[in-house]
Amino acid sequence: MNADDALREHIERMGLGATGEYPDGEKLTESDEGGLKASLATYKGQVVIVLGKPVSWLSMSPQEAVQLAELLIKRAREIATEPLTINLAR
Repeated sequence: MNADDALREHIERMGLGATGEYPDGEKLTESDEGGLKASLATYKGQVVIVLGKPVSWLSMSPQEAVQLAELLIKRAREIATEPLTINLAR
């Protein structure tokens, strides 16, 4: 099985992609297609975000953005081969 086939299988197994639901109860814009179930993994030394479908944009609350950043940093640390620098200066 090649990497693309494995990715397609992962998307199907995890039920990734559009949920058809609006977590905040309504569309943010006319083009809003609702929630998105995604997966965060590592593969061949890269941090990979699997969205399950083509996506032009996504939005999240400030807290959700921080949670995503924390997960990205966690995965990066798992595979880093050298020390990582995180700069949170405003």
